[in-house]
Amino acid sequence: MFDPLSNQSLMMIMLALLAIALLSDMRERRIPNQLVIIGLLVGLAGHTWLAGFSGFTFAALGAFVGL
Repeated sequence: MFDPLSNQSLMMIMLALLAIALLSDMRERRIPNQLVIIGLLVGLAGHTWLAGFSGFTFAALGAFVGL
């Protein structure tokens, strides 16, 4: 069965965002808010896709604690 968004593909997307944040931080000594918001939305959407509503609540609680 073909799963368009698996745990590994979500991990690759998040690692790409992390690499962009790392490069931005090293060059400009700041991480743009837009990049943080994109990471937050991708994380919420990914957890919702993989685990349903319980994944969304888990990710939202983690985002709340992090903020």
